[in-house]
Amino acid sequence: MSVVENGVVMALICLDQSLKTAKYIAVFNLAFVDVFGNSALVPKVIDTFWFNHKYITYNNCLTYEFFNYMTLTMQSLNLVLLSFDRLVAITFPLRYHVIVSLKTMFLLVAFFWIFGIFVNLIAVGLLTRLSFCRAVSCLPNQRRSGSSEGLGALLKCTSAVDCSGIEPATGNPVTSPKP
Repeated sequence: MSVVENGVVMALICLDQSLKTAKYIAVFNLAFVDVFGNSALVPKVIDTFWFNHKYITYNNCLTYEFFNYMTLTMQSLNLVLLSFDRLVAITFPLRYHVIVSLKTMFLLVAFFWIFGIFVNLIAVGLLTRLSFCRAVSCLPNQRRSGSSEGLGALLKCTSAVDCSGIEPATGNPVTSPKP
């Protein structure tokens, strides 16, 4: 439903000549980001809750996180863009069309997209360097001895690594006492 409604908004902005102003470029971008977010995030949520597919590969998880962060970042930056438009309209009403032109708005939208992609690629890239990433990787059908079902469900990932020698509480390898 959201995709259809945002599609109508985008179509109206594209087809109506009176809506081709700087303000509506930001509104179009906001609708586009909403469609982008719904297309990227909702299918996995439906897959998880309707079909009970609770597991995701590590790379797919990072991709999902990137699109999630990107959608949130772009929604926030679009609100900043709309706020900038209204701020200039209120504070400089006579110079509004000089300050906020179509070229300025297109440049700001392009800058926000490039900035959002760059920042989120760095954030997801740095996420892989954390100590708990790939530290405990178990297949869903492997049972760990000595762990509760809740903790075992938390630590079930997707790499084909034997988890029998990993401590449940810390994720560190189990060391046998020296004789």
